[in-house]
Amino acid sequence: MSSSGDLLDALHGIANRVDDDMSERDIENLFIETGFYSTLGYEGTGTDIRSEFTLSDDRRPDYITLDTNEAVTAVYEFKTSGRSLPPHESQLFHYMENLRAEYGVLTNGEELRLYRRDKESAVLAVSLEAVSESDARDLFSTLQKREFDLTDPDDVNQFLTGLDPIPLDEKAELGQEHFFDTFRLEEGSPFADLVTGMMDLLEELRDDREAKFVKGAYDFWEATYADVPDDDEIPDSWEPFIDGDQSIHDFMFCLESGHALLSRVLLAKATEDHDFFVGTGYDGMGEYFHGLQGFGDSINLDAFPVAADNLIDDMQEQLVEGLFQDDIFVWWTDGYAEEISRGHDTGASQFEAVATGRGDEGGVTRISEATRNRFSRAVAEVFFNVLRFDFGDIQGDLLGDLYQKYFDPETRKALGEFYTPQPVVDYIMDGVGYERGVSNERLIDPACGSGTFLVEAVERYIEDVEQYEDDPDWKEHLQDLCTRPRVVGLDIHPFAVLMAQIRFVVAVLPAYREAKQQHPGYTIRRLPIYRTDTLRNERELTGADLGDDGTRQMTFDAMTEDEQDVRIPVPLPVEVDESEVAETEDGFLVRRVRMPLFDTIQLETGVNNFGEYFAALQGVLDTVKDHMALAEEFGDDFDWSYQSGLEERINHHTERDYDGVEEFFAPYVDDMLENVRYLKEEHNDGRLFKIFEDTVLALVVKNYMEYDYVVGNPPYVRKESIPSEYKQNILKPLYPEVYTGNADLSVYFAQRGIELLREGGKMSYITSIKFTKSTYGEGIRNSILSDTQIKEFSNFEMSNFFEDATAYPCVFVLEEGAPNNDYDIPVIYAKDKPNDVSSAIQTMRDAIRNPDTVRADYFERYITRKSNLDEREWRFVPKEANDAFEKVDNLKEAVLSEVMEDISAGIKTGMNSVFILEDDETDKVEDELLHPILRGNEIKKYDIGIPDEHVIYTNGVQIDDYPQAKSYLSEYREKLANRSDGAFKGKEWFELNIPLSTEVLDSNKILCPDISEENNFAYDTEATHILNTAYLLRATDDSDYSLKYLTGLLNSNVLEFYVKMISPPLRGGYHRYITKYLEPLPVKSDVDSVTKVEQQVDEIRDIKRKEEKASKFPKAYVDEYGGELDYITYEWQTRRYPVNAEVQGDVDGDFTVQAGRSDTISDPAMYSDDREARKRRAEYVHAAVDGRNVKSGEETTIPIPRSDDGVAALLEELEADKKEVQETSIEELEAEIDEAVYDLFELTAEEREVVEEYLEVF
Repeated sequence: MSSSGDLLDALHGIANRVDDDMSERDIENLFIETGFYSTLGYEGTGTDIRSEFTLSDDRRPDYITLDTNEAVTAVYEFKTSGRSLPPHESQLFHYMENLRAEYGVLTNGEELRLYRRDKESAVLAVSLEAVSESDARDLFSTLQKREFDLTDPDDVNQFLTGLDPIPLDEKAELGQEHFFDTFRLEEGSPFADLVTGMMDLLEELRDDREAKFVKGAYDFWEATYADVPDDDEIPDSWEPFIDGDQSIHDFMFCLESGHALLSRVLLAKATEDHDFFVGTGYDGMGEYFHGLQGFGDSINLDAFPVAADNLIDDMQEQLVEGLFQDDIFVWWTDGYAEEISRGHDTGASQFEAVATGRGDEGGVTRISEATRNRFSRAVAEVFFNVLRFDFGDIQGDLLGDLYQKYFDPETRKALGEFYTPQPVVDYIMDGVGYERGVSNERLIDPACGSGTFLVEAVERYIEDVEQYEDDPDWKEHLQDLCTRPRVVGLDIHPFAVLMAQIRFVVAVLPAYREAKQQHPGYTIRRLPIYRTDTLRNERELTGADLGDDGTRQMTFDAMTEDEQDVRIPVPLPVEVDESEVAETEDGFLVRRVRMPLFDTIQLETGVNNFGEYFAALQGVLDTVKDHMALAEEFGDDFDWSYQSGLEERINHHTERDYDGVEEFFAPYVDDMLENVRYLKEEHNDGRLFKIFEDTVLALVVKNYMEYDYVVGNPPYVRKESIPSEYKQNILKPLYPEVYTGNADLSVYFAQRGIELLREGGKMSYITSIKFTKSTYGEGIRNSILSDTQIKEFSNFEMSNFFEDATAYPCVFVLEEGAPNNDYDIPVIYAKDKPNDVSSAIQTMRDAIRNPDTVRADYFERYITRKSNLDEREWRFVPKEANDAFEKVDNLKEAVLSEVMEDISAGIKTGMNSVFILEDDETDKVEDELLHPILRGNEIKKYDIGIPDEHVIYTNGVQIDDYPQAKSYLSEYREKLANRSDGAFKGKEWFELNIPLSTEVLDSNKILCPDISEENNFAYDTEATHILNTAYLLRATDDSDYSLKYLTGLLNSNVLEFYVKMISPPLRGGYHRYITKYLEPLPVKSDVDSVTKVEQQVDEIRDIKRKEEKASKFPKAYVDEYGGELDYITYEWQTRRYPVNAEVQGDVDGDFTVQAGRSDTISDPAMYSDDREARKRRAEYVHAAVDGRNVKSGEETTIPIPRSDDGVAALLEELEADKKEVQETSIEELEAEIDEAVYDLFELTAEEREVVEEYLEVF
């Protein structure tokens, strides 16, 4: 164990090693390397010594130290050696204040100054060189790591008495950072301890004890919601906690359960800090901890899980009933059922009784001591760490941001929850016009995730109320918001729903606090956010049709008992034997809930719309829960039948009072109570009523209500990840107009969104743009055009504009109701990501509303026409560009497919690493089998250049006739024979997967890459082969168009414009040049254009050949040289990208080629008797290597003529080629081709400008 003497040695060690030129980082490292922190009892960086802040250097401390309860004990600030320390005191005190650290240390390695937060000046200032034993003792006693014993009343009393919570307001960035750090998912952190404790508890309850509710909750979660990420998508932060397939399922379930518990505790603390309970007689979490003060014996940590359960119960009564109702994530309470089930006046009194041992409790026996200790301690750690933070000065979106930021992007993605960036939310909400006058309208997010859109909607709803009312009655408005309801969220995942509900409460908290102060007894019963499968329309699927809202009339004579109601199936997390119950789904119990037809309730009570029907149902559910509470109170004496209170409950939620509702709804209350009784008595659990609530209420909001606004970021789930049963049983029968087996899930959410809209309502999603151009998107495209008007379209696919957003995103705004005539569609095309996305979003929103075209550095705004949207795919291009496109298309004489014999992809070898040889490897096989070959990215405009690689073309040969090739290929025989590509089937082991006939490959042809930023068509007369990353175009024998002319035509601006109009863009500005986009290209000619274009193509090809030849000096020149050659081989000492060489001569008249300090090329082949000849030889070598890219250790072989005249001749030829290339402008030659093609298609000056502007943007 360390002592003050060890600390003294460490300080002297620092003093001995410090010098005059040490940076802050050097000083920091000295304190670590000399063992300063370890002598104080700290384990090391990343555990109880933290420095990993995301804030910039000037806004964060260098280091902080933590006690065993994660509280900051001291803040450390390091300065460069020799720097004065007092000027930095204010910075240190700022950090100490924000982190509530008692002590701070300021040092430059030579001097150390110790500060207390409550003292203005240093309490100790010492020279490290002269530090005394007394100084070391003072420092040691002050800075040593504090042990916080959760079971020690003295430690707990000291903690509670001195509690000074860390502020989390928007100015306290450092406090927020420490909040995230405290609850990080990292081994040893409070939250990680909670999750691992839950994993032990789960295994024991589910596997060893076979606890029915726990097993049912887990299995239901696993069967219904669990979506385990692929191995390569598992977050790094998860790795320490998982060790197999079962473990990752357990970990994910416990991770979500842990988040659910922590989030509820955090919300309870935040609510208390906002003085929410003032005047209600309830003190929140404070009530629980009062009982620990003044107590002398050891604290029983089992009290903390009991407190968590009771706190959740308190919040049901005091804050939001539905949010804190039991769900599958409270399974952990089964381990403490003995303690929890014992009655007490309050949750706080029960906590005190268990913690102090003053009651008659017998303790927790359902789980082992080790598991109990681990989980109870973890829950206690969570409580004490939550107490360290103050949520009182933060409101609304900032508190929501704290919750949102707490989940790192990796974890969100792995849990299937994709965060929608706030700028996207603003853009969409502004796009649908959810701004003013919205408090009487209705909005829904059908895939709400953690509720980002809902939070924004609630904030705008509240702003709208405040704008029109000076003193709003917040109870009435919150009742309207939640009960009518005005803002609705749906999601299939219960964890996402819980997060959304928490954020919803945070958003309404200020208004709710005012309502609570005006009406202390008021409590929000439930939030309009429901766990449901949005795409599952029970009205259509199960026959559970409640009827239409006022569209048909029924009389008493027309009704039968069977026609008065429907029974809604509710799958529950209760595993049963199918032979023992009436109905199951995938092995889980299904109970049916009786609901009245709309016609029935309208006729019997006068309720005349689904909004009021929905409100009445909430009164029914409230009544059922009241009776459930009576059942708990009276036990076996309760007869499970309706008693009273129904009319009051219903009229509390409806806009007006209705007669006859009690008599009408009483049988439905009895039916629900019978379900609860059955679950309690037959399956020993009545905790599942929230599932009934969500099912009943979600059925109405998603199938019968219409909405003014539908917004969201629907999930993009690829077809491979959608279960086939779900496709066949849900998607195909419910969405026949858009269904294909290949569609991703977002297509169905788009159709569902349209169905949810009222007449004139608006809908906006951010989603993948793929539906606009894919075959599977044809149905939804037709649906959008036939049922809605596209009000605007924003294309972000090329810009990477939003972090964490959908891949290749777009944002569309639709309005229900399709006009009969054509109309304009404003379009935003985002090109680049701006520095300030929020400001850019507002600029784009303003631009959308501007009738003129707007161009900025990062986007274009223009108009397209609905008539421009082709049924095969949608091209949101400027209408002027579409007009030019149609003109070109109308003036064509033919299309490319009509004048070409072949339009084909190149060779697919199946193993390029074997079949493709570089120039210096060609001696491995016979020359007859070798053909020059190009990859797609090597093909440039007009001329193919000089290939550096060759393909071994083996198809159709007798391999035994080529012993060199057979010997070489046999080295890879096993790999070649086992190629898995289906194209290899039926071929010999040495053959290519997909060959093309040598007749085709050896013919004259046009080549192009399959992916390119611009048109790159090259005319090949050299029998060049191509890989399958390129395409070839071979003319028909009777074609009226020469390949030379077609090469010029295809490279023109007009044809590039045409390609980019029909070939969808890819990320990075690339387009596909494949058969489907090559075949329809327009062809046209006349005598003048052919003459002019062919002449320019000849000149361009000649110049490009010379440019290519010069770039491959000397190889391309010596191939045509007939004289004898020598060879210079040089091994490079240093990587050079590129080589920057120069010729250097010495006093003896010898010359070398020098590149940097380490590479000097000198070789006997560079010698000549004549000094000028020696210089030319050095210049020859310089030309061979200068500008090349070489790696360290790479050898370069340079062929050089033996004769001095040969060297001079090749250098002269090189210089002549370079001069001609330099003096010829290819751009001017291409411009002449462009002019000829513009004339050919009769494009006006304005249309030519449209083409060129389009190419500049796209």
